Amino acid sequence: MNIAILGTSGQAKETADLIKENINGKIVGFVDKNFSSGKIFDYKLLGTDQQINSIIKRYKVTHFFVAIGDIKTRSKIYLTMKKILKPLTIVSKKANISKYARFGEHVIIYPGVTINAEVVVGDNVYINSNAAIAHEVKIGNHVNVNPGVNIAGKVIIDDYCFIGIGASIRENLRIAKNTIIGGGAMVTKDTKPGKTYIGVPAKIMTTRE
Repeated sequence: MNIAILGTSGQAKETADLIKENINGKIVGFVDKNFSSGKIFDYKLLGTDQQINSIIKRYKVTHFFVAIGDIKTRSKIYLTMKKILKPLTIVSKKANISKYARFGEHVIIYPGVTINAEVVVGDNVYINSNAAIAHEVKIGNHVNVNPGVNIAGKVIIDDYCFIGIGASIRENLRIAKNTIIGGGAMVTKDTKPGKTYIGVPAKIMTTRE
């Protein structure tokens, strides 16, 4: 398994660490639209995303991971790249995962995460350090669950949602598509699509705020 990481930010560095610790494969290097020569850690900068076909051929790349935090950018690249390479899923050995949980493709699970029974996670999802996800939660595609998030049982999180650092979601709620939950917010009611929620309890953020 030869792996290319797309992106060169701090997210990419974290991803390289997690691959090295948890995946039996070789990182051949990084690809980025703003290519510059050199290395990150001991890994080469291979070229730009416009050169991806020649990079795949030269380095015999078989798998990829898009290490970009912005959901829309990441989803666009992921959906393009999966047509030509196999997406990688990375699950930290330091996470506590129920054997009854199920994951899609191109998912990254950080150390300290707890995922309980019958949780279903879609494609292209980040679940960051020390997040806790209770039983029967369903997470859609293209979602970021940030560090320290707590999600109670039977919550549904639709596609393209962003759950901020330290936010909490009570049981039996639905987080509608394109919802942003601010850091530290406490969600006690279903959300409306495309809105940003902040505070305790969480309310829709106004322009003034």
